[in-house]
Amino acid sequence: MSFAGADDGYGEADVVVAGLPLDVTASFRKGTGFAPRRVREASVSFETYVRDADTDVRDVPVHDYGDIDAWNDVRETVGFAKGVVEDFVRDGKTPVLIGGEHTASVAGFRGTDAEKVVFFDAHLDLKDEFEGAAYSHACVARRAAEDGREVYVVGAREGSRDEWEYSEGSDSVHVRSFDDFTAAEFDSPYVSVDLDVLDPGYAPGVGTPVPRGVSPETLSDAVRSLAPDAVGFDVVEACPAYGAGEAEFVAASLVRDFLAFR
Repeated sequence: MSFAGADDGYGEADVVVAGLPLDVTASFRKGTGFAPRRVREASVSFETYVRDADTDVRDVPVHDYGDIDAWNDVRETVGFAKGVVEDFVRDGKTPVLIGGEHTASVAGFRGTDAEKVVFFDAHLDLKDEFEGAAYSHACVARRAAEDGREVYVVGAREGSRDEWEYSEGSDSVHVRSFDDFTAAEFDSPYVSVDLDVLDPGYAPGVGTPVPRGVSPETLSDAVRSLAPDAVGFDVVEACPAYGAGEAEFVAASLVRDFLAFR
């Protein structure tokens, strides 16, 4: 099944949607590898026309590539997926990834070579390593910062003491609340949505839920504001076994928003 409205061939497409069902380093709940298929299934429940954008996704040149291969070696999987994303970019396409665990985002921001990365996330994800792994869902923002990218984490409310101190001592890491967020400060960002940024009352089926999150409307407004200038996008960490599909429907809606507001 393809994402709804992604009916164009690869050669004609401006945007390529691809799943990355990576599910190795999850530390609380497993099952994010099932999300790409379930998000695609959820997408067909929506109209392809987005009134606020006055755009039908079927009129946007979008191709669904299917899923990028993922296996148990996370570093190798990320490296392989990065190469696939680089191919998309080289061919003039904007990549949209559907995870999978948050480590999938490393392939996205490295494949696009974005100078700025915006993470919507309940967690800082600034650990140097987690459970012995440098390539982990808990280390994604740290890898981006160490690449030399400007990192913006919006909506974080969880992190270790070391992570908070790292963010405060780094010139390249910026932690924002949604109240302090404005799209105007970003030029050609890569945008990553970890669905745990939402309050679990809206989306309980995520890998690591955290109370006191934002609403889908707030998150959607932020994604819509960044979409016109973004070089790539991903939505990650839906964990279908732990909800009734709420997270997957939000994820599908966000992808549709990104496509419509390009």
